[in-house]
Amino acid sequence: MDDQIEFYEGGKCIAVVKSSYSPDRGDLVNIRQETYRVVGRSYTLDYADDARNRQMTCVINLEKPNETE
Repeated sequence: MDDQIEFYEGGKCIAVVKSSYSPDRGDLVNIRQETYRVVGRSYTLDYADDARNRQMTCVINLEKPNETE
């Protein structure tokens, strides 16, 4: 059973990580030398009816911060 995080920018998945940690709204995340701000977070329970394969996925929505920030 592996928890994971999926990072999305504008509806496009840009990274997937096996982890149970999830950043908070407003946190900065660096992916491939690009900095993003967390603007939303939701969770899905995958394979909910299958006790052996059940896992939690955290979906993180990102946007690039303004240049002045």
